[in-house]
Amino acid sequence: MNDFILRTKPWQIFLCLLVPRVASWTVEDGIIDSILSFASLFLWVAWIALLVSSLSRIRADVLGYNFTWFLTNVFVVLLALAYASFANDSEFQFSSISFQVAGIAMLPGLYAGFAYIHLHWFTASLLLAKEHGRRPDFSQAFVSFLALWFWPLGVWFVQEKANKIGDEDFWARRAVGDLGAEQVEQF
Repeated sequence: MNDFILRTKPWQIFLCLLVPRVASWTVEDGIIDSILSFASLFLWVAWIALLVSSLSRIRADVLGYNFTWFLTNVFVVLLALAYASFANDSEFQFSSISFQVAGIAMLPGLYAGFAYIHLHWFTASLLLAKEHGRRPDFSQAFVSFLALWFWPLGVWFVQEKANKIGDEDFWARRAVGDLGAEQVEQF
């Protein structure tokens, strides 16, 4: 298994997420601003999805995590972000800092808001479950959830934990593989 996301340093993730966001603040053109804002949010959701994908493949499975539902929510969030970024619909505004839905878009918009929250909660809970080997309590997962929610600072803590889990898994697999590597002489 070669999961680059578990080896990526926190500063690399931080810069990849921050550059399009800051660039969107500096441009005057509305179309370029929309593209950069969407790129920033797309990278954020992609990082979360890649992190969950990598974590789901290491260590023992922890019961109670539905990855199909998570991936469906990733798709819903990306679809809502794309629509909100590029369609000039005043009744549907959805970004990392604002959420406003009205009219016919209310039900899909509310689900998109729930899906956005679920992406963060699922990732925080899975990260702690893989770290401790069991599902975390609400109070344990809430701290990691807040770290993900406030991403400029949370990336540093969450990615560091992911790196630690990835390193421990790599060395554990290597140790198990090396157990049978040496030839033992028979008397």
